[in-house]
Amino acid sequence: MEPVIITGASSWIWRLIVLPFLAWVLFTQIRFMVRQYRSVGWTVIDATIQKGPTGFVPIGSGRGQGTPAYFVGYAFRVNDSTYTGLFALYGSRDDVERVRKSFSDGSIRVRYNPANPSISYLNELNDPRFGRLAPTQNPQHLAKAPSFDLQDIMRG
Repeated sequence: MEPVIITGASSWIWRLIVLPFLAWVLFTQIRFMVRQYRSVGWTVIDATIQKGPTGFVPIGSGRGQGTPAYFVGYAFRVNDSTYTGLFALYGSRDDVERVRKSFSDGSIRVRYNPANPSISYLNELNDPRFGRLAPTQNPQHLAKAPSFDLQDIMRG
């Protein structure tokens, strides 16, 4: 099989469409990673968990709907205001279902930006309740999360 060489019109398409798209994806990923890295010194607090639905996150091979995931919401209070967050646990369909069935209610430790508490992240990415699933709070991964109501924990 001979290598594919990009020439002529294909070269312009590559430069005008594909490269800017790849640059945007890399920029958003790097921005998220930098923000998460900087959050290490933020205030840590217990947040109330609300178990959510299962669905898919756009991680993996890019085929089909994505990678199976279990979505979990949380809420916490700072200065008489309630803030919410969301994360997804993703992996194999069997692992997602196993964790969904056994995931305990209660609380989870999160860290929030003292200057803007609406920005928060999980404090511990290796929580034993996650099993073999990997957590994500990447906005690109959560953009198509199934909706669920966090009103119950906001009232609590």
